[in-house]
Amino acid sequence: MLQERLKNDTLLQHERLESLMFVDNIMGKTLSPEQYKKILLTNYIAHKAYEAAIFSAIGPDLAERLDLNERRKLAALERDVEEAGLDEQLFKAELIVKGLMPLHFNEAAALGALYVMEGATLGGSVILKQLKLNPSFAGKGLHFYYYGVYGGALMANWKSFVDVLNAFPEGNEDEVVEGAKQMFDAISAIAEIAYI
Repeated sequence: MLQERLKNDTLLQHERLESLMFVDNIMGKTLSPEQYKKILLTNYIAHKAYEAAIFSAIGPDLAERLDLNERRKLAALERDVEEAGLDEQLFKAELIVKGLMPLHFNEAAALGALYVMEGATLGGSVILKQLKLNPSFAGKGLHFYYYGVYGGALMANWKSFVDVLNAFPEGNEDEVVEGAKQMFDAISAIAEIAYI
């Protein structure tokens, strides 16, 4: 199954990104507001820089099976950025976006990159619970739109994505894996330079 190969072949990249995104702090409910803002900016920059390129590389047949337009997350991140009061940092974020090397995707690589983004959304449900339990965010009025972007459709969206992923034509697996690795590495690179 392509899903299993992706999970195994990107394990190192996944672990590196989790470390940069303060996963231990999130799970321990010790994430600070400053760390949250860094995570938020990282995700915002990554989606601002690459979401459109990924989506445009996916052909109409695959896009229809994925219900692709319902998988956009940039708008949710924009709401979170505004709610977190990061208006001043947006100028810096835009400069980072402009300075990033563009990534070029064929359909297979785009599907691999989308695996990273959809996986982050799946994990976002756990992150959302931990953030709501974190005393640092109590009473702050944050809605965490990105982490709850799919609401009650989360598992159905993940299942439909995995079904399409695992049905992708054989012979393209290496390109899908490389697309996922490229996306993990790009987000990690952004996490290393994003600042508040």
